[in-house]
Amino acid sequence: MVERIENCSKPVVAAIHGTALGGGLEIALGCHYRAAVPSAKLGTPEVRLGLLPGAGGTQRLPRVAGVKRALEMCATGNPLDARQGFDCGLVDRLVEGDLIPHAVAFAEEVRDIRPLPRSSERQDKLTECDPSVFDEYRAANAKKFRGFAAPRRSSRQ
Repeated sequence: MVERIENCSKPVVAAIHGTALGGGLEIALGCHYRAAVPSAKLGTPEVRLGLLPGAGGTQRLPRVAGVKRALEMCATGNPLDARQGFDCGLVDRLVEGDLIPHAVAFAEEVRDIRPLPRSSERQDKLTECDPSVFDEYRAANAKKFRGFAAPRRSSRQ
């Protein structure tokens, strides 16, 4: 379903209020644009249960929010508020007031922009990331992750 949304020929704008957690965030990441009210929360809480984000979340999240932010979200499960999401690029438009009319106006604003931005195809935030971010994160959180096997494991092992 997320892939079908992303491949839609017309722009799709996610209108986020309340919480976009787990699958809700993954669906929003498949949309071309994301608008949210400031009180909205976005995150990957399933990692607290030992589950990796599904539906392409592990691929789209670092491409949209940046590798460091995605690493933090996927390692801790702590949600971001919409303002933090806006600051890292996860939210394209913060909406004060009625969400739906603003999201529709945003869709009208971007309706003729081509090519449509597809999260799965973005490379900018991947190429700007220094690979040392993983070792630095692991070192900075070693005490917090003591006793857990996964944080100590490297993809190189």
